Amino acid sequence: MTQLLRPLAIVAALLWGVALTQGDPKVFNFGVYFEPSGVDPHISTDAAATWMANNLYDTLVRYETTTLPDGTVVGTTNFKPWLAESWTVSDDGRTFVFRIRDGVPFHNGDILTADDVAFSLQRVLTLNFAPAQLLRNCTNPDHIAVSGPLEVTVELMTACPFFLNLLVQTPTGSILNKAFVEANGGVEAETINEFLRNNPMGTGPFTWGEREPGVLYQLVAFPDAWSGAPKLDRIDFRFISDLASQYVLMQQGALDAIYNPPIDILEQALVNPALKVLDQQTIGLQTLYMPNKNPPFDDPRVRQAVQYALDQEEIADAATLGLASPARGAFPSLLPGFTDAYWVYDRDVEKAKQLLAEAGFPNGFDTTISYNSGNAQREISAVVAQAQLAEAGIRAEVQAVAWPTFVEGFREGTMPMFVVSGLAAPVPDQFIAQYFTTGSLGPGGNYAYFSNAEVDALAERLAETVDGDERAAIMDRIQAILMDEMPSAFLYNAVLPYVVRAVVQDWIIYPSGDWFFATVYKD
Repeated sequence: MTQLLRPLAIVAALLWGVALTQGDPKVFNFGVYFEPSGVDPHISTDAAATWMANNLYDTLVRYETTTLPDGTVVGTTNFKPWLAESWTVSDDGRTFVFRIRDGVPFHNGDILTADDVAFSLQRVLTLNFAPAQLLRNCTNPDHIAVSGPLEVTVELMTACPFFLNLLVQTPTGSILNKAFVEANGGVEAETINEFLRNNPMGTGPFTWGEREPGVLYQLVAFPDAWSGAPKLDRIDFRFISDLASQYVLMQQGALDAIYNPPIDILEQALVNPALKVLDQQTIGLQTLYMPNKNPPFDDPRVRQAVQYALDQEEIADAATLGLASPARGAFPSLLPGFTDAYWVYDRDVEKAKQLLAEAGFPNGFDTTISYNSGNAQREISAVVAQAQLAEAGIRAEVQAVAWPTFVEGFREGTMPMFVVSGLAAPVPDQFIAQYFTTGSLGPGGNYAYFSNAEVDALAERLAETVDGDERAAIMDRIQAILMDEMPSAFLYNAVLPYVVRAVVQDWIIYPSGDWFFATVYKD
């Protein structure tokens, strides 16, 4: 009885709490089950923190949009001038000179200067948290300088072909107000400034509003934003851990959007004319990992057998209602440099059995597939994979694991098999280094514990190569090796569905996973 009443009680309380705003076309109510770790972009990389920073801060460059044949505007992985109205690059690719946009106001009325830009890039490197990971391989604070009234010059220590791809990312490229930072604790190497973690000062189209942990956090429109005033007055992110309650609230008009709902809610939303589903194709893969350090997955023939035993299209259809496309390589299909030229793993159960026999498992083997409890996509992926693997003689037990234990398990490689995905920026150098090089084993992001000396060498070479044809050839070779070694079983391109009320307009979906709310309105 208590469990049945709890969601109803949550709904009743929240309906009362949003009663004053649900009819306001200028207030957007977003149901969420997560909270940002903070709003200092240079220290936070969790998705919620990045989504807030997307709207509080600006970067020198921004992802472009394009219009599809049906009139839908979507984001791309190309970029355009933003706070930098232009830039030049030296012939050797090692000197960038940025011309800074004039007259851009911060939220406190201060005007953006070249000092703010240079200071911000130096700050992310000095703090040296995750957002600086690849940037510090390209430059250091001493190589960043104001070179004119509205001009900043960055000298790279080596060729860094993905430099602009780093600056377009909010955690790395956000520009802060130098005077505001220095007046509120300043910058100390590798130290979190708690004031700035909770008190942003940017040039973005929104400012930070109220925050009540476990209940609410807000973005409030900045009417003087240089890029134009937002169409909404406010966005209320209402923390509701129960997704069924979120859906009831949406049907009542008390919520305008919910994020990544379970399959049963998605099915209902797809046939509800008052709602619409936005599917965000992202740069990431839902993956069945099998840490290569652990038998029997230390044998590539076993890993190949697992991939041959799987029908990616069936798994994607079941887990995402057909919204996701099946994997056709070790790279997400939206990652620059992706090729499906080496994909040979269309389902072949007999081939899988043959490889298992060659590896010493003529009768198959027993194992487990873990997923984080509560994640419907991963649960369904695991269950469908379980049935497919059984046909090849791989007998897998599916286990739900609490999130903290699950994280420890995939970081340390202690689970035999597990389903997890990750989102990536459109920077192949970063993707390869994180997921496939020896230096990133385990906690660094290489959860497959895959190690290959040639891949390591090619990844280093790629990071120093500017020529487009040579870069393409390197990435081509890396993908060929990965398809031969098969470090993991690749299931489908990651997709993030949103359910929104039909009145919600102009939410632009970006493959990077960023949320930019300035264009959104309710009709």
